[in-house]
Amino acid sequence: MKYLQWNNAVGKWLFNEDKAEEEVYLFVTRQDIINIGRENGLSLSDEDIFLDFINAVRIGIPGSPRNGNLLENAFYVYNKWIKGVSSIDGIPVEYPLYLVYLILFIIPLTEDENISSRKISYYPPSKRFFAKYNLPVLPNQNEGSNWNLLWQDLEEWSIIKNNTELGFFELHPFSNSSWIYVGKPLSQCVFSPLDIKALPAFFASSGLVPGEQLDDSTLRYTLLSFGNKHLNLSSRLYNAINDVNNELGQSILSIVRRNYQNWTGNTDFYEFNENKVRKGYTIAPLRLCLEGDKVRGYRTYYRLYTKLDLPEDLIFNYNQKQYKCHEFGNGWSKHLLLPFIEGFEIQDELNKWQGRFIDKDIRLLIDGRNFHMSGWVEVPYMVASKMLIMAKDEQSASIETWGNCFPEGNFVKIPFLGIKGHVLYEITNPPVSHPEIKLLQFKSNKKLIIHKGIKVGVRSWLVDLLPEVELENGHGGEDLYLLYEGSDDKIPLTRKDVDQPIWLLPTDIRINTGFYLKVQNDAVKGDQLKNFIVDSCGKENELSETALPARDKFGQITNSREGSTYMIGSRLLAEDEVVERKLNLRQEPYVHAFRPLITYDNEPAYQFGNYVQHNDFILNYLTYKGESSSREYFDVFESVYQKEFTPEELESHTIELSKLKRWSLSYLDYMGILDYEYTTKRIVVNPPQFILIPTPRGRRALLIGGRTPKLIMKLKESAEDEGLIVTVEPQDSSLTPFLLPSAVSVACFGECKGHELENRIQNLAKSCSVIFEPTKLPQFRLAEFSGDLPDYVNQLVPDQFFDDSGWPARVFDINELRFVPISSENINRTYSLIEYRLTEYSFKHKLWKDGVPYTIDKNWGRYSILAHHKKNVIFNDRDKNVVAIPAALPLPRLISEAMTLFSGKAPKRKQLEIEGIKAWYNVYENIPTFFGYNYFMKVGQKLHETIIEL
Repeated sequence: MKYLQWNNAVGKWLFNEDKAEEEVYLFVTRQDIINIGRENGLSLSDEDIFLDFINAVRIGIPGSPRNGNLLENAFYVYNKWIKGVSSIDGIPVEYPLYLVYLILFIIPLTEDENISSRKISYYPPSKRFFAKYNLPVLPNQNEGSNWNLLWQDLEEWSIIKNNTELGFFELHPFSNSSWIYVGKPLSQCVFSPLDIKALPAFFASSGLVPGEQLDDSTLRYTLLSFGNKHLNLSSRLYNAINDVNNELGQSILSIVRRNYQNWTGNTDFYEFNENKVRKGYTIAPLRLCLEGDKVRGYRTYYRLYTKLDLPEDLIFNYNQKQYKCHEFGNGWSKHLLLPFIEGFEIQDELNKWQGRFIDKDIRLLIDGRNFHMSGWVEVPYMVASKMLIMAKDEQSASIETWGNCFPEGNFVKIPFLGIKGHVLYEITNPPVSHPEIKLLQFKSNKKLIIHKGIKVGVRSWLVDLLPEVELENGHGGEDLYLLYEGSDDKIPLTRKDVDQPIWLLPTDIRINTGFYLKVQNDAVKGDQLKNFIVDSCGKENELSETALPARDKFGQITNSREGSTYMIGSRLLAEDEVVERKLNLRQEPYVHAFRPLITYDNEPAYQFGNYVQHNDFILNYLTYKGESSSREYFDVFESVYQKEFTPEELESHTIELSKLKRWSLSYLDYMGILDYEYTTKRIVVNPPQFILIPTPRGRRALLIGGRTPKLIMKLKESAEDEGLIVTVEPQDSSLTPFLLPSAVSVACFGECKGHELENRIQNLAKSCSVIFEPTKLPQFRLAEFSGDLPDYVNQLVPDQFFDDSGWPARVFDINELRFVPISSENINRTYSLIEYRLTEYSFKHKLWKDGVPYTIDKNWGRYSILAHHKKNVIFNDRDKNVVAIPAALPLPRLISEAMTLFSGKAPKRKQLEIEGIKAWYNVYENIPTFFGYNYFMKVGQKLHETIIEL
């Protein structure tokens, strides 16, 4: 490979879309170079690949100095880069042209396996390395000749030019003459990637919890006290950390702090030798909450706070009592009524979660309305608005002396009954920081953060729900303004009516125009980054079936398409004409339900509803993205969820938030909106399509796939020309917390033949670029194509190397119809379905059969267990054309989608008592009786005929 090919390959490995908005370290090893070479087609030995890299750097680009030193060669390519060279010898310049040189300057420091044990020096190991490979020397640098411009340019390229879209490199300059140059590569190598992965375990073992404000002295003490256990720091590094004036030590603190700030509390660890991730505890802080006021007094309770979603069955044990922990949203749990004790822990052994209430001399609380909650809530920072300070008695004198600086009425000592040894103050707008107590000091390192809203890309949000602007470590009294790209007009932002330093973007913000956020008279981190607010209209035209995976008769992704039958989105494609003819013949008995002979209706009960509603924000997002991940979807869901409901409504929801997110995504899949693959977490939106649904007269076609308000309005306008009625129907009220979009359909009636009505819908479909195949009924075709349970079980493959790695296990219970906790030693390995939970959204499902584990789809697995025990759980009411299925037992993918597409609506959630059993059911409507009897047999179920009261 030539120099530029290596430069592009290394650049892509370090900076890419997967690293967007993340900090990139230039820690690169010899093995990394070898792996990069193999990924780019080099089929040589490891040593020869590394020599290929060395030789490419030695030769450089055409015109490189032949007798120069490494720094001269690096500056030669740097100058070419600055002049804007776009290609060399036909190879495009994709990354800063000097990047490989920076990596070459670092590799000598990553040669040792135990990076942190080496001596703190740069020139000796680098000179040995360059001599070993016969490379030009690297002279000692000075003020007149050094590499600083290269490092600075890389920072500007990643942050300013690329707007952090490929990740960002952040320069941490040194001022000490001994470190001003060599500190740059050394600071990239203090911690190896494995050391970085070990930091969460270090944080947890040190007694830390995520989300606290750690000052230098606390962090330095923690590293010196506990660093050796997990980080294996050398004595030289310990000395650097211990010396408050040592800049390398400060650099170490900075790296550890940045990783701490990103720590979610997860301590899962990677077993390098076994190539496995093993389950560790998840640590979350307990935040103190107060309810009441200074007249009535206060009572205490707690909320757990975490950036992760809580397990649905999180139950903490403390003092021989159990405390169920429900998720509230926005990272908070609902109330935990535990007694007030400084410094205690609660644990859930099954889920491996630990809540910590760390001992503090002082606690700060702000109004819960800042977080869409009631009461007062503990926070780890001071704001400029109203706060409560709860302090131990020994801190009261110092705090009250500070309180003398406040204007009259802004510092009040108030009665606080029930907690011995503590005092409570109410403060408003602190005029100055406390001179000694770090927690009562304003921070100088401010940072602009945009959060919430509907994020659709790197620093891009949908206009449907605007994000908010937070000034981290801000006082709240700052003046923030918006500056459009290419404009000098300062547009002031309005402070949100909360105590936190949060501002709102203008409602008339320009669409698709870059803008910057600034703080008046203050340069803060993040003010160089360009942001966008975008419109979602028109994106449905960009959706294509080519992005959708092909699925086989069991709903599994398949690579076999040629000459076979497979499912794409909600369409069944039969490449074999004989198969297609058979499908058409078998479809005939069902056609009358979709294409009735009666075409006229005197009083059609259809009307155009109000399409613009918050529930459709999520569908707008999905349509805009086209492809996304479940993690992105869940973030958007929670933003809309918190905006849509009041705190009281959120507290009243009985379904856990994590379930709402997962189930809503499954509903969208079965409604024909998208294709979701739960193993890869990939979401692909279907292109817009009309499908016929059962109707007693005329024709009715349901709109599935992606859509935006623009498409709906176009449908409405074009439908009037064809004599069609567009209907927008909200989902059942029982589904309100799931934030599902409305069902949109078109209806057609008239004293004419049915095919003429279908032609009108076809004309509408063509004018709006919507797929419509009236002779193919997806509901029938999906169910007919679906495999059956015996065939599915027989094609399962044993997982001979399965290791549960300590993950929490649950077994499917046929009596409770749900997964219940079980210890590994109690699992019945003769025939049972086990769910292993890796995270709240990552599971492994295994069917244990005759002592052998098989990887199985969760939905097929549950019905396999029911069939094994000959238990039937599905009920039918032929008079109402409804089917009731226990809510905990969703059908396999193809049959589930077929069921949902009969009405276009997600099944209603109803608590029913059927044949003496009271439970929650999913109730599907508009289901022809013959369908259920013919196709539920595929999952081993016989219908119970009964009366279902709705």
